[in-house]
Amino acid sequence: MNVEEIREKIEKNIPNVLSENSTIRIRDDAYGHSAGDSIEEFIKKMLINQGLEAYYTNEFIEKFFNLVGRDERKLESILEDLWWNDLPLYSRKQKTNFLNGKKIGGYQQAGADIVIFYGDDILNEPEKLILINAKSHNVDRKSRAPNIISAQRLLEFCNKILSTPEKLNYTEYWFMGVNHTSIDASTAKIKSIMIKDLFKINTDKITQINFDAAIQIQTHISDMEEISQTKKEFIKNLSDLFIKTWHRHTNQKTRKYESLVEEINSKI
Repeated sequence: MNVEEIREKIEKNIPNVLSENSTIRIRDDAYGHSAGDSIEEFIKKMLINQGLEAYYTNEFIEKFFNLVGRDERKLESILEDLWWNDLPLYSRKQKTNFLNGKKIGGYQQAGADIVIFYGDDILNEPEKLILINAKSHNVDRKSRAPNIISAQRLLEFCNKILSTPEKLNYTEYWFMGVNHTSIDASTAKIKSIMIKDLFKINTDKITQINFDAAIQIQTHISDMEEISQTKKEFIKNLSDLFIKTWHRHTNQKTRKYESLVEEINSKI
C-alpha cells in the first residue's frame, strides 16, 4: 500500500473503533507526556490491528540499528541518506548505547511517537516511514490550544530535506489526534480520532506560534484545516508565518521593555 491508501484504510476503520466504545486508562490529573502514553499505546494497537507495521519510535530505531549491525561507519553512511535522520528520531546517546552493545533506551525529544513502515524490507527500504505525532485532548476540559511541535525545529528540518529532492519526496509526517471524555478518575472514553497531514495544513488556521513557550506551534488537531498544496508550498507558507510572527513578537517586547526602562529612568 502507498501512503494515501494507508490513510484511507485507517480512516475507513475509525467508525468501527469508535463503535466498540473504546476506553483507555488514564489519570484524571495527567498532563503532557504522561497523559500521552495511553494514547500512544491505543493508536499503536489500533494500527497493528489493521495489519499495519507500527512501532514506537525507539522500537523501530532499535530494530533498524540491529539490522544494520554494530559497524559505526556503515550505520553512519546509511543514516546520512535518510530523511528522518534530519529530524531526528534518535539521540546520540541511543546510538552510542547500541554501538556499545547496550539497550538504546528511550528518547523523549524524538521527532515522532509512532512510526508506520510501509515498505517490504526495513533494511533495504528504511526511507518508507510515516512519522506520527500522537496528541490527546480531554474534551471535558476547556483548555487553550496545546503545544503541537516546535516551529523552529520543524523549519530546521525542512531546510535540511529541501537540499535533497529525494528526501523531500519520501517525507511523511502525520498528526493523529484522539479526543476523549472522562468516565471516572482513571478511565476515558474515545470520542473521535483524526489524522492530519503536516504538509497539507493551512498555516492561516494555525492558532499561534508561541515564542514565549519554546517557539511551539499551538493548535488543537481538530482545528487543523487541510488544503491542497505541495510540500514546498507548505514550507514556504510556514516560513512566512514564522518570520511575520517573530517580527510582531519582537516589536511588542521592544515596546514593553523600552516603556519599562523609560519609567525607571524617570524616577532616577
